[in-house]
Amino acid sequence: MKSKKTKYSKSKYKLKKYRHRKKKSVFARAKRRFSEYFSYWTKQGYRKQRNWIDLDNASKLFPSVMNATDTKVFRFTATVKDDIDPKLLQMALDQSYKHFPLYRGVLRRGIFWYYYEESDLHPVVEKETDYPCRSLFHYDEKQLLFRVLYYRNRIHLEVFHALSDGTGASWFLQLLITNYVLLRYPESRSERIELPEEFQYTRYESGSQLDDSFTRYFNKKKNEKSINVKEMNPDESEKRKWKRVYQIYGRKTQDNRMQIIESEMPAKDLLKISKDRNITLSVLLTAIFIESIHKTIKRKNKERSVTISVPINLRQFYQSHSARNFFATTLIGYTFGQEGKTDTFDEICECVAEQYSTATKVENIEHKLFSLVKLEKNLALRIIIRPLKNLILRLANKINNLSITAALSNMGKISFPKNIEEYVDQIYVYITASRPQFACITHKGILTINFSSPYQDTEIQMNFLRRLTEMGIPVTIGANDVNPPNTKQDADHSDYLFEQQLVQRENQA
Repeated sequence: MKSKKTKYSKSKYKLKKYRHRKKKSVFARAKRRFSEYFSYWTKQGYRKQRNWIDLDNASKLFPSVMNATDTKVFRFTATVKDDIDPKLLQMALDQSYKHFPLYRGVLRRGIFWYYYEESDLHPVVEKETDYPCRSLFHYDEKQLLFRVLYYRNRIHLEVFHALSDGTGASWFLQLLITNYVLLRYPESRSERIELPEEFQYTRYESGSQLDDSFTRYFNKKKNEKSINVKEMNPDESEKRKWKRVYQIYGRKTQDNRMQIIESEMPAKDLLKISKDRNITLSVLLTAIFIESIHKTIKRKNKERSVTISVPINLRQFYQSHSARNFFATTLIGYTFGQEGKTDTFDEICECVAEQYSTATKVENIEHKLFSLVKLEKNLALRIIIRPLKNLILRLANKINNLSITAALSNMGKISFPKNIEEYVDQIYVYITASRPQFACITHKGILTINFSSPYQDTEIQMNFLRRLTEMGIPVTIGANDVNPPNTKQDADHSDYLFEQQLVQRENQA
């Protein structure tokens, strides 16, 4: 009996000792994590070593307001000389992926905000078999926020807008296409590659790409030379009160695919018209868009405003090589039916040009962005949990959309190294939208204007293109099929099904 008691007491003692050691190790791990958490706020070195980054000011809206129709995904398309070789395109993607650390991130949900987390996922090239700009971000999946597709002689790059804006994505596209052409056409490597301005090496450095330019330029605590917001005059275009802003409605496509219309035209012809009117190309296109929308309004006897949401690339005002979002938006519009005005095209151009001039003033841009960043850093708002923030942002987005009729985006000019250009035919850009809008880009002297809309009706787009032909601009257009006979889209119908050319009208009455 004694031996059994002794044996039992020893085993009991060992068990207590083991439990004590386990509790001690758990306490040590908790203490270490607690110290690491606070070292994030105090040690700059640890902050650089972390494998996650915050979303910038512009990106925080997109995950909260995206939906099945407006996925907040945009697409760049490049057409090359011959049909795509998938193996070589995959090799080109692997080479380009190494130089873009931002594109390795996946979007995760935190308690208070979304954030980017570095991943070991690897992108895989796929053949296009579905409609453009499908959703890239799903709450329950850990996946990259971009994809590369191909179809015949087309290469598609689709990007979730929370990851990057059009300028940052165009840098990735340029590197991807350059690498593919060098692999697909060995003769292109016979000449020395002279990199244009778009291929500056600073744009491929991880530190520059991941820079949050909003915080760097518009955080008053870090920028001692920042302008005092109270002393600045608010943007006059933001103070303007629009009367009865026209909203576009229509019958949506059957499976949430976008209605896409491509159009190509000589850029020099449009630039000549802009120069003759002493306005910029963006002003001309915006004025034509406003006029085209007004032609679709049935009741024109009352005052009604047509407003266009336009993004402004902040890199033209502030030095930044960040591949993340760095843009601001402004509202450009015109009110029809005002007393004393005849609503001619010249009056529309004059009004639009004045608003562009006001919106692109640095002091007005800073007034708006300082306020947005200050709101983002507000402690009372930061402690609100993410689900509640999502509801607030969705409600604010719906209220804001009531003041917007349509949207447009001018990506400017895109180019490639000299020995690469001859193998690249054309560049297109599309943007998903909850309302009709268009995006344009210039390459090799050709301006491509690509309309996207969730509705089947194309009256606004046709009015826009007819106006260009009336000005003497030769336009080539193409469109996709938004009403396929079967629900499942056939591979042969994944690209554009028809093309026709609009030529200048002769002997007009």
